[in-house]
Amino acid sequence: MSDLRCEDGMAGIFPCHKVDLASFTPLPDMESSFVNDLWGWEDEETGMQLAIVGTFEGTAFIDVTDGSNPVYLGTLESEVPGDSGNIWGDVRVYEDTAYIGSEAIDLATYDPGAGTIEGFGIQVVDLTQFRGKTAPTEVELTAHIDDVTNSHNISLNEESGRMYVVGSVYDVEVCGTPNPGFPVLNGNGGAIVYDVATDPHNPQFVGCLTEDGYSHDI
Repeated sequence: MSDLRCEDGMAGIFPCHKVDLASFTPLPDMESSFVNDLWGWEDEETGMQLAIVGTFEGTAFIDVTDGSNPVYLGTLESEVPGDSGNIWGDVRVYEDTAYIGSEAIDLATYDPGAGTIEGFGIQVVDLTQFRGKTAPTEVELTAHIDDVTNSHNISLNEESGRMYVVGSVYDVEVCGTPNPGFPVLNGNGGAIVYDVATDPHNPQFVGCLTEDGYSHDI
């Protein structure tokens, strides 16, 4: 389905209002069962425009430079395959690097006594690996932040080069432990701040905003 004008309230099978349909990529074409978030990247060197799509299975990458002819380039698998937390994810981009978070947690690792659990963390992906790609390829993980167990939301200030991770369970000692002994599986603290400008592939911990306890969104 591509290049369908919005006529009489429909663009192909989709209801519309003053918006034409450039193209449609079905879930099976992205090797996914459902999606949760969408971000993008434009390569200043080549002009490539990339859609970065959070899916239950991981994160799909689609070349949308030609909006009428999108090309699926592959999926980076979730850090916790099959976990229901994969229904929520978030993606942000700084320069040529993507940062991917998810609420996915590994229930098998949960320790009720310690209140600890392992999870998705933050995936770091060098997007220049897609230059010249024209077909599905194996997506390489560039780095991984594992002091964040999981997260609901990521925000990134492109001017300051600061990334903010919220809705998170974490294991950063200097941040303290909000709600000590209380096993909140999808978050127990405020924003965790990282510097991504100094070395985009190696985010550096800056500090935490924990005085108000748990933050869900930013």
